[in-house]
Amino acid sequence: MQSENMSSEKNNDNFEKLLFRYYAKKFPNDPSETVRDLMEIDIRKSIESGRSREEAISEILERSASIEQRIRNYENRIDRLTILFAEGEIGEESYKRAIKTLENKLSQLKNEPKILKARELREETISRKPSALWFLVPFFFGIIGGIISYVGVKDDDEDMAATLLLFGIAMFFIDLFIAWLFYAWLLSLFRF
Repeated sequence: MQSENMSSEKNNDNFEKLLFRYYAKKFPNDPSETVRDLMEIDIRKSIESGRSREEAISEILERSASIEQRIRNYENRIDRLTILFAEGEIGEESYKRAIKTLENKLSQLKNEPKILKARELREETISRKPSALWFLVPFFFGIIGGIISYVGVKDDDEDMAATLLLFGIAMFFIDLFIAWLFYAWLLSLFRF
């Protein structure tokens, strides 16, 4: 029993090393800590959907192998088309269209991890709580500022958006009251 656990742990470590190598190859300009963080994010996402860590790692490895295989297939197709064109079996226009299509697909596949990384960074930025500086907008502009800040924050934090709107309405009435007091004071100065 104990030897099975040790064998399973060793297998898991090997899979993690393979996965790390895959991520390091896809993000060659990033430091290893960033690569490991990206890898852990993907693993955690798979775990959240009900998989064990081992299942998550093997699923990501299968997906990465699939991408690598598709890249190799597109490169092989480009090579075959080049040979057919060189031998005169296909026309120049057909060759150019086919090559352009295959290169576009190849470029998309090669950039897929970068796109995923950009999405994750965007999601991370979006998921942050909005700044408390949003309260300055309704403070200075009253109900109009409350509406503006509500629209600006509602996608990120609905509770804060509602609070900002109420704060804008409250500031409108406070500003109205202050304006009324000022107007009354001015009138009292000019009374004879």
